Amino acid sequence: MRHLTTCESCGARIALVLVVPEHPRKSSKKRSYIPLDVAYDDALSPVAPSHALSTGRTTCRPLTADHPIAPHEHPALTHFATCPARQRPTVPATAVPRPRRLAAVLLQRERAALQRHRADRIARPIRPAAALASAASLAHSDAACWRLDDPDLAADYAIAAELLEDRYARVWHRTPV
Repeated sequence: MRHLTTCESCGARIALVLVVPEHPRKSSKKRSYIPLDVAYDDALSPVAPSHALSTGRTTCRPLTADHPIAPHEHPALTHFATCPARQRPTVPATAVPRPRRLAAVLLQRERAALQRHRADRIARPIRPAAALASAASLAHSDAACWRLDDPDLAADYAIAAELLEDRYARVWHRTPV
């Protein structure tokens, strides 16, 4: 059964719809309802649907990789995903200086690449200095690449390279041969 109402937190229009669980539950449990956005349009929304509404729009079920939306069902999104009152405050991207973020992202990618590369070969310990040196090299390459198109971004990559090289020098001195 579908009940149209408003969200107590933000005042948006929602529909409370009976959820049909993917796995059967004990009969002693009450039926549960989930708030769904009334105006959700999967073609216009950047958020993928979370539930599939029945043809009569009276019941819904969660979407999973094993059970995607069927042709006779309608896509729906839980209001929990879009309610502004329930969203956690996020740390603004400017809280961490851009060169430090760039350095962290490059280092993370290089560590992951080294892990994948070493998984195929003989199991040798991965030296922290190797990932740092590779990430610093990438930062220098990106600084050169962006020099003409975006000088500010190029400067940030150059600072990220310096940060990675400084850390490389500290790690390299501590790493046993």
